[in-house]
Order: sequence, then C-alpha cells, then structure tokens
Amino acid sequence: MVDPRSKALVLNGKPGHLQFYSLQRDKLLFNLDIVQQEYIHESGLEQFEVVKAAFDSSGSWLATVEERNPKAAEVEVNLKLWAFDEQTQSFVLNTTISAPHEARITAMCFDQAASSRTTMLLSCSRDGHFKAWQLALPAHTDDEGPSWSCDFVGAYHDLVPECCCFSADGSLLAVSFQEVVTVWSPSSWELLVTLSQPPGDIRDLCFGRLSCSKYLLGTTTNKLLCCWNLLTCSLEWSTSTDVSLLLADPLSENMAAFCLQDRSTDLFVFKPSEPRPLFSQKAVCSGRVTRAVFAPRETMLESCEESSQWLNRSQLYFLTSLMVNISVSSSGRTTDAQLVSRKNCLTIRVMTLRGDQIPVGNPVLRFAFQEIMSDLV
Repeated sequence: MVDPRSKALVLNGKPGHLQFYSLQRDKLLFNLDIVQQEYIHESGLEQFEVVKAAFDSSGSWLATVEERNPKAAEVEVNLKLWAFDEQTQSFVLNTTISAPHEARITAMCFDQAASSRTTMLLSCSRDGHFKAWQLALPAHTDDEGPSWSCDFVGAYHDLVPECCCFSADGSLLAVSFQEVVTVWSPSSWELLVTLSQPPGDIRDLCFGRLSCSKYLLGTTTNKLLCCWNLLTCSLEWSTSTDVSLLLADPLSENMAAFCLQDRSTDLFVFKPSEPRPLFSQKAVCSGRVTRAVFAPRETMLESCEESSQWLNRSQLYFLTSLMVNISVSSSGRTTDAQLVSRKNCLTIRVMTLRGDQIPVGNPVLRFAFQEIMSDLV
C-alpha cells in the first residue's frame, strides 16, 4: 500500500514493524514499531505478526492488525489505530482494540471519501460479522483526544465476509459473503441490494470511480470477472478469466486486472464502461501477482502516447511470489530479457527486495518488486 502523505510504499520490515520506503528517492524513510514487544529469536515461539494495514484518504490515520497463534490456543488478534503526529512526522498509537472479532480478520478498509464528516474503518472476520469502527472527536478541549468505537455490526445468513470496499463518495459499502455481494448504506446501515453471479466465491471487489462510479466489479474463484450496474442492480457484463488481482486507480476511471495464464501473468487495463482494454500485456511476469498498487506521480505526464495515457497520473507497482533476476534500466534497455514493449511505450523495471521487505499479510519471504512505467519519464 502507499502512504497518502509521503507517497511511500509501506511493507513489512523487521518482525513486528512496518517500513516506509520512498519510491521517488529509492530509500528507506523510517520503520514503525507496530507490535511494540521485544522480538525473541527462538525456534517455535509464536509471536505477534503484522498481517494487515490500511490508511485513510489523507494519511492521518493508519489501522493495523496483528496476530499471534499460540499452540493449542485460539488466535490472538489486536486492531490498532495510529494517528499521524505533525511534530514527530510519524504515527502515534491512539487506540488498541483487543479481540475486535471472535476470529481472524479477513479484510479491512477505510471510507476514503474526502467529504465524509467522520472517519470510518470497516473490518470483516471469519466469525461471520463485519464491524464499522467510527472516530469520535473529544467533546471538550481538555479531553484526552479522539477515540474509536464500534458503530455497527453486520452479518448475512451466517456466511463469512471476505472482501469489502467503500464507494468513492462514501455513500455505499460493498461486502462479499462467499458468492453473494451485499451493498449497504453506511449512513443508515440499511441493506440496499444483494448481487450474485454463481458459482465461485468473491476474490476482489472494486467500485468504479468518477464517470464509472455506477459500476461495481468483482472477481470470483470460478474465473469470472463481473461488472454490476448499481443503477439497474443488474449484471452489466462478465468475462471468463482467472483474475488473481483487481485494483482501481484512485485518480482515474482505470482499473488493472492481473490474470494468471499458463504459469505467467497477463495485465489488462480497462474502464468498466468500455468493453475493450486500454492496454494489455501478455506475460508481464512469471507466476502469480500477489499485491499491486497505483501510486500517484509527483508531476503529471503530458506527452505519453495514447496507449500509455493511463500512466499519466499514476504508476503501477506490483509484487510476485517468484524471484525475477532481470535488470531493466530506466532508459528501456534490458540486459537479461527483453521486457520492453516498444509498441506500447512501456518498460518494466525490476528490483529485488530483501527478505525482510515483505508485503503486509503475505507469508512468502522473498519477492520481486516490479514497476510499470513510461519510457518518457
């Protein structure tokens, strides 16, 4: 994920920490101690690990989930809320919620709407419930400060919620329960509609943005990519493809779909309203893409070719579970393999991360870090 304030890529660092890595300056900015316990190097000793994290839209709040699974005991879970401190230019622990659910947390997201009156965090769990956590500001200036509390608990037919996301304006919340997508109103907590496209559990959920805000997209374990029209509450279109990861660019209508095909991953960039992809690249990497993020550019590009205009405002970064030993320069020259698409004016730059630089929530110990960028940068 990307810190909205510093535009840094945030990964697991040393045990129990998050590290903030500047993509622009190619350097580590700082480590944040999440667990706040001394790490003991002892084989077989179960210790807390950071498994999930999320920022609000401004980067003022950071939510983290840490887990420990002692032998012959139920998993221990802590949900922590961190406030950004202007003086120290780092995050300070504000609230710790022990056992926020009765089982593991499966998903977590903030309401990213800038117009929201209050900050809201949603968490989903294998206990069959999702919970809305709301920030309460102090009533008086001499009070201790803002605090978090549970505002709503939701469920659907004893099914397990796996994915969640808010619409860009914060007026809708989508939560998937296995094969069913539920759409709620966060203002009243009314269940507005249920959507389904059997068979297959939902893997990812993404609302469309800007001119495509009426669409909700989801991927399934049965190799389907579905697009629902929320105005008609019907399926707009679907296509059969094994999408391992789906994500939306927060600065445009564009979405990226990473599709696993013959042990390699293809990339498609598209708008939900248009049937033809804006860009496609076969075998963009070996293996499955496990994490990806659109990172905003410091300055917008003006001179990209038409096929690369989706990169004008954002850069796309992704992680795979395989080591990739390929060196690609920023000028577009490759030494070990030709990964440059001259026709589409794109380059893939590969950077190998150390073993302690692990994406949040993923147990694989080493990753290849890849950036899709324009040759015109």
